Amino acid sequence: MEWIVTADVERETWRRLLEFANIEFAEIQIARRHGQPTDRRVQTNYRKQAEQMRVALLQAREYFEAAYRTSLITSPNHVYYGMISLASAVMLLLGDGSKSYDMLRRSPLNNHHGLGFSVDLPASRAAQGTNLLDNSRVEILDRGHFKSWYNTLPATTPAVATVRTRASDGTSTTGVRAIGSESRRPFVELIGHKSRVIECLRLLPEISADLERFGVPVIRSSTTHEVEMHPDGRHTHKWRLRNAHSNERLCAILDQFRFASDLVDRVTVVPDIELSTTTGCIVSCALRQEDRPQFSWPSGRMDLNGEFVTYAESPGVPEFADWYFSAYGLSMLSRYFPDLWIACLDAHCRSAKLVEAFVECARLKVPVLALEFLLGSPIRVSTHRAPWYS
Repeated sequence: MEWIVTADVERETWRRLLEFANIEFAEIQIARRHGQPTDRRVQTNYRKQAEQMRVALLQAREYFEAAYRTSLITSPNHVYYGMISLASAVMLLLGDGSKSYDMLRRSPLNNHHGLGFSVDLPASRAAQGTNLLDNSRVEILDRGHFKSWYNTLPATTPAVATVRTRASDGTSTTGVRAIGSESRRPFVELIGHKSRVIECLRLLPEISADLERFGVPVIRSSTTHEVEMHPDGRHTHKWRLRNAHSNERLCAILDQFRFASDLVDRVTVVPDIELSTTTGCIVSCALRQEDRPQFSWPSGRMDLNGEFVTYAESPGVPEFADWYFSAYGLSMLSRYFPDLWIACLDAHCRSAKLVEAFVECARLKVPVLALEFLLGSPIRVSTHRAPWYS
């Protein structure tokens, strides 16, 4: 995993993203994923997609800059269109020639966002609590941009952990790397699915704590996953779960661990004695070299600070998709339901505070997620050193 330390996270993230706006560099990356061009036609198509990537990234940058300059009255629109542009850049890199702008325009089915929206709420109630987000819904449709983008994504998402490798001479190396993967749901299973906007926010690690404070339960915990590798082939997995808020919630998260029957006798669950006021525990599994590592653990996502948040449910889709759904819903409210939208913002109700948190975090987080797709590996851009140096 690449970890970049910088005084300006946003600026450094965009510096890296805009490397892909260099047509020569983008062509090289396209060839790296799809193979070296075998004839002039393929080479021409690579150049075309690289040029289209450049346009998408330049537009994305301007949309996100506009989101910074404007208020909540319109900023969700800029975030959403910036997100679409980043998604398009990802699609142009990961997809084949059929995913280029000109090819997609040939079918009217692609002339759509790919998402539907509905809201059932009078203006008089939009200014109260989380009513506006509770009563707005996003639906996944079997056409349009979201489908085109989603179907180009990798079938799995890397699951990373802090790995410490000990050598026979007593030295060790530490770093974060992929030690497993999580499958994304195929698009056909998503068609017709409707989610309330507040549900789209629930599994975003930067937003879940805000939801909890506002009375929307999210069963989650802060988690560290460490793997210790020994010279003789033994290795130990250790998960430290913290701040689950109650024993019931902690048990719900623990229920997501799965171990093969021949590994059960090597699994321990003990209280975390370092935690005096919060609910947490340590789960360990010691493996021998000959063991088959057949086990799974709760789904987690890394926040902007490099901290993992695990949940008692599996998201099923990449984190970018949940930001995508949320941004679409909020932009629809802003554009087409301005009476509800302004009533909510003027009241400074809980929905308004969640919208504020979303826009602020999306400006920083979504470009990082897009960069991970373009690079093909996890990355964090942070103001502090990687946790394995502490």
